Amino acid sequence: MIVLSTPEAADLAAKLADEKISNLPLPGQVDFINGGPPCEGFSGMNRFNQSTWSKVQCEMILAFLSFADYFRPKFFLLENVRNFVSFNKGQTFRLTLASILEMGYQVRFGVLEAGTFGASKSRKRAFIWAASPE
Repeated sequence: MIVLSTPEAADLAAKLADEKISNLPLPGQVDFINGGPPCEGFSGMNRFNQSTWSKVQCEMILAFLSFADYFRPKFFLLENVRNFVSFNKGQTFRLTLASILEMGYQVRFGVLEAGTFGASKSRKRAFIWAASPE
């Protein structure tokens, strides 16, 4: 297992009181996780998407997947810009799907017009749905 930590994360963990930690859900107690990790690094509209900060934001996909892997929800939904599918010649997208499958989830994905589903913007967005077979 790979563990990534920063001084800021260690400080925050040290400040958490035991009673707050005891209120956090345990693996298997979460039914659904929904997330949209920062998309600036994947966006074709961001002319700085090769900057170090954009690359760090792209790695937030890994943080989202690590939460899903830890909590093992019945379902989770990951949303991002449509360019997420083709970014880096699709390698990031394929690796994301492969990781979810390796975690034991069933996966579906699509690029949908977000405005059709009530979003205030009518941009196309990439969605990845995952369901536990259990």
